[in-house]
Amino acid sequence: MTVVPTSTPLDGLSESEVRERMTRGERNVFEHKSARSTWDILRENVFTVFNVVLFFTLALLYAISLSAPEGVRRAVLGDGLFSGGTVLINIIVGVFQEIRAKRALDRLAALSVREARVRRAGKELDIPASDIVLGDVVVIRPGDRVPVDGPLLSVAALELDESLLTGETDTVPKVAGDLLRSGSFCVAGGGSMRADGIGAESFANRLTATAQGVREPRTPLQRRVNAVIELLVFIMAIVAALQLVAGQNRQETFIDNLRHVTVIITSFVPAGLVLAITVSLSVGAVRISRYDTLVQRINAVESMGNITVLCVDKTGTLTQNKLTLVEVVPLHGLTEAEARVCLGLYTGSVSARNNTAGAIAEGVGAPVPPPKVLGEVAFSSARKWGGVALADSGGSASGLGLGPGEPVIIGLGAPDLLINANDGRNQAVLDRIRESTGQGLRVVVAVAAQGNDIEAAVTNPDRAQPVALAIIRDEIRPDIIETMTAFANAGVRVKVISGDNPDTVQSIAGRAGLKNDTVVTERELGDMTSTQFDASVGDAALFARITPDTKRRIIASLTRHGEYVAMVGDGVNDVPALKESRLAIAMNDGAQIARDVSELVLLKNNMSALPRAFTEGQDITQKILASAKLYLAKNVLTIVAILFAGFVSLPFPADPRQISWITSVTVGFPCLALAFGWIRPNYTRGFSRGVLGYSAGVGLIGAVVCAAAFILSAQLGDHIRVSRTIFALTNLHYAVHVMWDTLGVNVFAPASLGRRKREFAAGVAMLVVGFGLPFALLVPGSGQPEPDVTAFLNIFNVALLTPAQWALIVALPLAGALAMRQLLYGSYARRVFRILQHD
Repeated sequence: MTVVPTSTPLDGLSESEVRERMTRGERNVFEHKSARSTWDILRENVFTVFNVVLFFTLALLYAISLSAPEGVRRAVLGDGLFSGGTVLINIIVGVFQEIRAKRALDRLAALSVREARVRRAGKELDIPASDIVLGDVVVIRPGDRVPVDGPLLSVAALELDESLLTGETDTVPKVAGDLLRSGSFCVAGGGSMRADGIGAESFANRLTATAQGVREPRTPLQRRVNAVIELLVFIMAIVAALQLVAGQNRQETFIDNLRHVTVIITSFVPAGLVLAITVSLSVGAVRISRYDTLVQRINAVESMGNITVLCVDKTGTLTQNKLTLVEVVPLHGLTEAEARVCLGLYTGSVSARNNTAGAIAEGVGAPVPPPKVLGEVAFSSARKWGGVALADSGGSASGLGLGPGEPVIIGLGAPDLLINANDGRNQAVLDRIRESTGQGLRVVVAVAAQGNDIEAAVTNPDRAQPVALAIIRDEIRPDIIETMTAFANAGVRVKVISGDNPDTVQSIAGRAGLKNDTVVTERELGDMTSTQFDASVGDAALFARITPDTKRRIIASLTRHGEYVAMVGDGVNDVPALKESRLAIAMNDGAQIARDVSELVLLKNNMSALPRAFTEGQDITQKILASAKLYLAKNVLTIVAILFAGFVSLPFPADPRQISWITSVTVGFPCLALAFGWIRPNYTRGFSRGVLGYSAGVGLIGAVVCAAAFILSAQLGDHIRVSRTIFALTNLHYAVHVMWDTLGVNVFAPASLGRRKREFAAGVAMLVVGFGLPFALLVPGSGQPEPDVTAFLNIFNVALLTPAQWALIVALPLAGALAMRQLLYGSYARRVFRILQHD
């Protein structure tokens, strides 16, 4: 790379020019759809396939009933109020809770405002990016995202990553006059640009405006639930059509047939399950925010509970990233003063200082007089070195043992790249480096050479002479040991992936409480086959001298082999790995681009918040799984019981009002109580076996119980309303036992009642309300089985029952609950599990 002359930046706008443009509205203001809007929340909760089909059916049913007798019309209206009213309440609760969570997270997001640096009247200022005005001179530094569009006015070895715009991962060098586009970010060097395209006119914002809308990526659990719902909708359409044919063959009126179709619709599709998941995630996002953690994508809440591997960088995560120069070691005959001058020449000449260069500059001071900079190769994590070319005036650069005439080139970077380890003259230097890195200190080396090609000089150990070591301390975070212990106790493996020296990484990891494992380096990984690479990545916990691309490959390898990987980073070099991970977590004081691509932002840069957020994520996942079990078990029970009744040529066993009431009491209310943390679920292992297998088995037993109650009542000659009342109350009683089991309550083991008092009390309350309210609202005379006009006042369409019928409602679900426990926990279940495990 040859010497490229640098440019002089402009002074920028005056204060009066800025005020004028602010007055004209020429600001960089644009409403980003970084999260769902209120309209998005309303649309997604209201206009679902289930809601549209249900309300269309209810509207059709009511329209047909207008020409029917008044009693029938009132009955249809009552059915519609129950079926539609329950869904409407779900919609209202879901919308309210999501909007409430959105507002809470929006307030928290204000603590992580995107900023930009501008030059106005010759002074550099840090301002919110939204306060950039047309024509502002914007200063670009490493880690900055380009906030607006415009031409590059001045450049100092500027390199941009435009992968978010173009998909190309290679960095792009820029020269004065190039057009910069918002959305790219600076990986090395610096410069200044003029803000020409701002607000809605910038490239990134135009892409946003023309997009079809923000789509939240679905979590694994959401994808599985959606797949189940889609399958149920497909089956529902078939069964509903068959019901229409069967009703016609039984010579039912078209209105009654449609009422039964309504039951099928509400029984097949667990619409409230989607609500339960959304509310659980929203509540979880607000709770996680209490730990100073900003949830930028709500689905990250569930992801927290799925993490199996946590990858962290050393700098800024294990350590505080507050660097201090503790010693300057002169090399090859230089005095310490000359070594300090050399370091000062480099740090005083670079266009943008990273934290390492800043710590050195603070320790050695600025060179006097300032050198004339002829060119620069900016430091980057991929190169692990940077260099400047200076005019040798015989002043500040003297004493380095270089000849006169050609420019002086000074480089700074990793010792293992810039020092020839095979040169015996460097043995003492290498020993000193190992001694320091073994103590957890960071060591960089300064080299000096002459010539015009910075890269050729710095990277050639035979040309570049080591002149100084800079030894730097970075203290570990005070709470990091407790944090790492908490993750280990939770079964999450932690891997440290750093660009630092192997000895430093090993020492810091040991001080942080991690296993003092073998360190794998970039060079070792590069010599491996893909199979060896995957094996090494899976086994090792410490990685050193890793470039950003290899860090990304490590994350990808872990993900391919079934790990759910979270990545914590704070710098530009972490961005590829953050984008590759399943859950990206950024430090709030890190690079803006790192925060932009992350799902979670640690607002106080505190790793100790993660174990608590992780526990919250696990709790939310368990609540969602429990809600899924309740909904799907109820659906299987009702549908299979209806099919059983049809097999023996009995009338349709379910009443729309009663089914809606049962669903609300035994599923809807418990799921909301779970979401808000009022009751706790029992542990569920996985979705396939823990939810689908559970729901199928438990629902089938419940279907046998409910169908038996209905068939027995019908065979004894009971009126159809009596039989349907028995069917509904048997359903409700059994559903309470399913809920108790889901919450860890075993009514046949009194000891569990003491451990789960609140959950047991919730079930008792469900029985009291579920059984009592329908009969408490009976109007005198309306309980007679004859369907007359006064039956409309019988809100739940129930019939008065005899003691023998009540005994049936109590006994059959208890027998079903015993069978359920035998299926789930008895010797039969263990035998089946062993067979499946053997297969």
